[in-house]
Amino acid sequence: MAAMAPSPGSAVAYTALAGLLAMAILATSCTLLPQAPNPPAVKPGGTLTVGTWQPPATLLAAGISDQSRTALAVVAPMAEGLLRVRDQSELRAGGPGSAFAPQLALEVPTLENGDVVLAGGGMTITWKLRHGVKWHDGADFSSSDVVDTFQFWWLKYRDRNPTLLPSTSGWDQVTDVQALDTYTVAVSFSHPFGPYLQLGSGPYGILPGHLLEKTWDAGGDLTRVKLPVALPGAYSGVGTWDDWIVGTGPYMLKEFQPDDHLTMVRNPHWWGPRAPYLDSIVFKFESSLSAELADLRGGTIQLALDAGGADAGALKDALKGSHGTAVTARSTGVEHLDFNLKNPFLANGSIRSAIRLALDRKAFAPPGAAGKPAAPPDAWICTGLAAWCADSSVGSTGADPKAANALLDKAGFALAAAGDGAGYRSFSDGTTISLSLTSIKDDPVRLHEEDLIAAALQAIGIKVQAPYRNVPARRLFGGYQVQGVLSTHAFDLALYSDSVGWGDPDGFYSEFVCSQIPSAANGGAGQNATQLCDPAVDVGFNSGQGTVAAADRKKAYEAVQRALAADVPDVPLRQLIVVQLASSKAGGIAANGDVWTSNAADWFRVG
Repeated sequence: MAAMAPSPGSAVAYTALAGLLAMAILATSCTLLPQAPNPPAVKPGGTLTVGTWQPPATLLAAGISDQSRTALAVVAPMAEGLLRVRDQSELRAGGPGSAFAPQLALEVPTLENGDVVLAGGGMTITWKLRHGVKWHDGADFSSSDVVDTFQFWWLKYRDRNPTLLPSTSGWDQVTDVQALDTYTVAVSFSHPFGPYLQLGSGPYGILPGHLLEKTWDAGGDLTRVKLPVALPGAYSGVGTWDDWIVGTGPYMLKEFQPDDHLTMVRNPHWWGPRAPYLDSIVFKFESSLSAELADLRGGTIQLALDAGGADAGALKDALKGSHGTAVTARSTGVEHLDFNLKNPFLANGSIRSAIRLALDRKAFAPPGAAGKPAAPPDAWICTGLAAWCADSSVGSTGADPKAANALLDKAGFALAAAGDGAGYRSFSDGTTISLSLTSIKDDPVRLHEEDLIAAALQAIGIKVQAPYRNVPARRLFGGYQVQGVLSTHAFDLALYSDSVGWGDPDGFYSEFVCSQIPSAANGGAGQNATQLCDPAVDVGFNSGQGTVAAADRKKAYEAVQRALAADVPDVPLRQLIVVQLASSKAGGIAANGDVWTSNAADWFRVG
């Protein structure tokens, strides 16, 4: 995956569902599926069908032209990076980098093992690569692929890449990349760069250099240049990088039909410890989460991705009907309500603070959950796996509608007694404070959340317009070039969730730093949807990037958290938990909050 720091791809990975019912699932005593690497009951062969209700329109959405967890999940069995993200059972306590394990690289480069060298104010990372790896089209993997990947992201084109990228943050800190030999690469930075491990790691972290070079020869735009691709026993055709993927992973692309399905088949030349168990994996692109759960109950699919947004009854029915189990994992991110700071009403800090006071965040706990989980802190960049940098002084503002009303009264926003705005507050220009609310279309849990928000705002005299302006997930999260709602700031209030991988808050750089506000002027780069621009936030994120020592990075991100808590660009509602549902016919599914299909080579059919 294109780095998830200042990233992933350098962009935040949007998650269309927040794992709303994870605690409800846990309350039903569901257990994890077997995760042994070689369970004795495994019989190789067969096909596993996976349902996902947020299909990617392009395979480049897995960290290149866009970023989505679903796209990462679809691509992960086929494409690899220098490092992989550990499954939850493998996670170790620690600071940044503890969530990584070697993949195309032989080891994780650190100061301690000598692969990271700080000298003369700069930094050099030495990557030692795995031998004997082949791309799906038969080409050898080598240091040239790593060099070309770093060239693609920044060094070749810098800020004039023919392929429109969400962000090049992180990659733009690289000053040079050199192949020292066939299996050794040196990456140079002009100064220390804290999240260096994320560049080139994760699904699609490294791109096939021989195909990049052909693309460059034809103009360089991955979304426009068509290449012939032939994968023995798998895909064969001519198309752009949107249409095919050539990776090094345990499975190879067979067929991709957007809005319908993607089929992948076993890679007989995979470098791993053994051949993948399954003959093939089919991703069935569902029209809705309800359709996905119905297919799980009926046996059409054996694994349902991102299922945590269903109501408790639907989840229980799906598990009962499929004799299934729930696989849950922590994620570094939250469900949150974004404020468009260029909206004249929301540009006012008193209104934003009042909305934060009005919302009872404990009410957003999953229906049927056991107890009331704690709400996230007001600044949430160091939650989940990134808790190593949490600032204990930043708490979670409790619900206090009385205080919210007092704050708005003091700011001079009086309640209108008559006219169309009766019962609502008037702004300084006499207009009614009225806001649109946008989320994902046809999502019953999100509709419930929107009703909670609308009621809370009505109680303090702020009108939420009806109907809600909900849109399909791909339109909400689409990039600037396709007029995505968040990227083009076409909202007042936006309700959604997003997260970053590998427990590093630098992944949120693209969401909060001034330079990352998508616009025509910067070619749509970045994911700063709220349009927050606070020098203190910029300084903190840049300081966190500019050092390698964990203690120094923690100090920098503590400053960011204090600034964000004061700025109120959003209200975090709930910590994310990722939920997948597997039927009794699916085995070997591991819990991973970042890459849902991380161990696809270990999956098998039961019975």
